[in-house]
Amino acid sequence: MSEYIHRSHNVSVLLYHFVCPAKYRRVVFSEAVDQSLKEICLEISKRYEIAFIEIGTDKNHVHFLIQSIPMKSPARIIQAVKSITAKEIFKLHPEVKAKPWGGEFWTKGYYVNTVGRPEHDHKLQTLLSVINNKMEHPINGDNRKILIFTAFSDTSEYLYEHVNTHVKQQYGFNTALVSGSVEGRSTCTRLRNDMNTVLTCFSPISKQKELVMPGNHHVIDLLIATDCISEGQNLQDCDYLINYDIHWNPVRIIQRFGRIDRIGSRNEVIQLVNFWPDLPLDDYINLKAMVETRMKISVMTATGDDNPISEEEKGDLEYRKQQLRRLMDEVVDIEEMNSGISIMDLGLNEFRLDLLDYMKTDPDIHHAPFGLHAIVEASDDVPEGVFYILKNISNGVNIDNQNRLHPFYMVYISSNEEVICNHLSPKKLLDLMRHLCKGESEPILDLCRQFNLETQDGRKMDRYSRLLESAIGSIVQVKTEKEIESFFTAADAIPTGAAIKGLHDFEMICFLVVKHKSS
Repeated sequence: MSEYIHRSHNVSVLLYHFVCPAKYRRVVFSEAVDQSLKEICLEISKRYEIAFIEIGTDKNHVHFLIQSIPMKSPARIIQAVKSITAKEIFKLHPEVKAKPWGGEFWTKGYYVNTVGRPEHDHKLQTLLSVINNKMEHPINGDNRKILIFTAFSDTSEYLYEHVNTHVKQQYGFNTALVSGSVEGRSTCTRLRNDMNTVLTCFSPISKQKELVMPGNHHVIDLLIATDCISEGQNLQDCDYLINYDIHWNPVRIIQRFGRIDRIGSRNEVIQLVNFWPDLPLDDYINLKAMVETRMKISVMTATGDDNPISEEEKGDLEYRKQQLRRLMDEVVDIEEMNSGISIMDLGLNEFRLDLLDYMKTDPDIHHAPFGLHAIVEASDDVPEGVFYILKNISNGVNIDNQNRLHPFYMVYISSNEEVICNHLSPKKLLDLMRHLCKGESEPILDLCRQFNLETQDGRKMDRYSRLLESAIGSIVQVKTEKEIESFFTAADAIPTGAAIKGLHDFEMICFLVVKHKSS
């Protein structure tokens, strides 16, 4: 167990996880060599300020968990360990020296990572205490569901690693994770790891699990998530939400709470718990402004502007600060937070109800093949074109964090390749499709004949392939515009590394052709 190391000018608990392979990954760690290695490391810890917390060998490589002091860099630490252990092992086990080529024991490379000890993480321990209290003293009957939000994917994975073990061991409940980089993960065995499945098992009543997942008995009681689910999700089975960190924009906090504070909740009371930063609110807001200033430094140097944060932005920061202060001190009505909360929170539920009604009479929808299409009649309000419904199949995540239907993308493009409605307006797209299709239970034969004649019964789809390429191109273009816009505004920064690049990143779910009838 690691302990704090006290020196005259510092107190530290620095832990490093090293992985060192044997030269050419030769199998050299027999039981005898393993024992000798541990004894040599024990002697090293006596002579140098290098403490070996754990040592694990695996035939051709070794894991070291090492604690040291700030004055010793990881490179110096592992250099000393590898040099001394190689020399001593060759002395004690001459037969080992014949195995590696060139007379070297270790490879030159190694892996290193800093390690945090959960018992030293006060914030994590506080979170576990809050979880224990909720599990042991539920606020609505036997409802023990908890939703934990964090702004960062790395933090969500850290929490999942330590929380899921605690909850499973203490209470036997399952934990799940959904983030921008992890579509779905849970402690349920043999459960499909995707976002919709995880959320349905977490909130089975609001998600109507008995219809969409009949016969599935998995239950998830604790969900850890990032803001990728902060909008457009019905999770009102849950009655307890924790904000593990506070976004500088208070609207984000309200949006998170809106996942459980929804019409249809069967809970008599719901509770919101906020983990506020351990610094004054003014400093927190000013820190955000400082980060923005650094990001805009290139703009400042290019334009000669010596005031990269405008008066308008300063006013916005002040307004956000006032809102955050209200959230700290009182329960705020969502209607009073006049900050343009998206109508998407309520707008898509009606389409979900339509789908569920359809599935009651046509439950075999899951077996429908990709690429199905239909043809509907155009009008003055809905010109000729195509609605494309696509699925992103690349390893990229929801890059711009704007598409609330990710990994699904919808685009309505006209016959002259003009984008009428892009993927960032799913409600408008669904409204148009509903207007065109509702009540049409049979094919419109005249339009089908026109389409078959035009495409030679589907053998000549060049025109629709070009429209598809233009539709996908519009997704990439909008993403790029959002990246540029985010650099010059207070919006969340968008990572430019992961990307939706083009046609090969998508598969066709279905498409809807809009055509005028021939006279």
